Amino acid sequence: MKKTHLLLGLGISISLLTACQNSSSSSATKEAETTTQTTVAPKPVTDYTLYNSVLKDYKEVVENVTKHSNDHSKIKHNDNVNSISYLLKKDFDSPGISYTLYDFDKNGVEELVITMSPRKDDHGIIDIYTISDGKLIRVTNRENKLDMIGERMNIFPLEDGTFSYIGAGTARDHQYIHYKFNDKGDAFEEIKKGTTEDVIKNLPPKLDLKQKEWKPTQWYITSPEKQKEVAKKKLDIQAIQNGDYSSLKGTWVDGTSHTLIFDNNGLVDDNYEMKLSTFKENKGTLISGYGPKNSPVGGAAVYIIPGGVPMTAYKNDNFVDPAPTDKDRIFAGQQFPRFADEFHYRIDD
Repeated sequence: MKKTHLLLGLGISISLLTACQNSSSSSATKEAETTTQTTVAPKPVTDYTLYNSVLKDYKEVVENVTKHSNDHSKIKHNDNVNSISYLLKKDFDSPGISYTLYDFDKNGVEELVITMSPRKDDHGIIDIYTISDGKLIRVTNRENKLDMIGERMNIFPLEDGTFSYIGAGTARDHQYIHYKFNDKGDAFEEIKKGTTEDVIKNLPPKLDLKQKEWKPTQWYITSPEKQKEVAKKKLDIQAIQNGDYSSLKGTWVDGTSHTLIFDNNGLVDDNYEMKLSTFKENKGTLISGYGPKNSPVGGAAVYIIPGGVPMTAYKNDNFVDPAPTDKDRIFAGQQFPRFADEFHYRIDD
């Protein structure tokens, strides 16, 4: 009997020891898992407002060329932008310079793509920037001889994230290059290069950038919080008719960089006036016009259009609104709009 009790006691001791070991092992495993989870650093958020310095430089291109269109000697060139942009803006009378954001190499960072006006059938890229390690980097730079693309040298994004390049030194001297982003995503690498078109044959199709949302250079990038704050403001046409212009307050810009600024008293402009008290309601929108102060010529029609309401042209049943109707908009022009970028959208309050 004593041996039986001894064996039974020994068995219980072994069971307790095993349970303690399992419990200790389980606790250690959970602790290791917890430690592993807490050591994973959150992915850094890209600060896209770094691109605003580039947008400011290209905005000055538009303003310099427009201001001194009759005296090219006064145009001040900026070494931080593609100098071809001055030529294209001046000689081809392009309405403006636009940009969009697109992550070509799918590394989580959207590149800044600069082109001439989005009204063209295609977008001629004149510059590409990216952000790496919190720093602004010009991808199409002087080192890789892509700092003057847009006229005789052109680069085209492809659907697989790579790029094809065609450069014409002379009528007979051509260069063809197939590029990709490097592993870090901050520079171009040559995949293949040559003087015949075979280099870029059988590559993936060109990426269709026409469907992207293109914005003028004055449309600076703001923080997500600021974008949400501006989006909350809604046009109130009844209040506007009653003399309350607070829902109009802010900066409105169209795709050609034309800007309208309103405060609580109406349009803020030293040279033009907009008599909001004369606006009449028509199918959910307000219609009237504006023009130079103290001058009967040079005016334009103005449509103030709340989000969700299509633009309906007065006395023109054939007109079809060319833009999405989800956002508040203002149209100012002498002819009915044909493109979405002809509308002004609020970019700041």
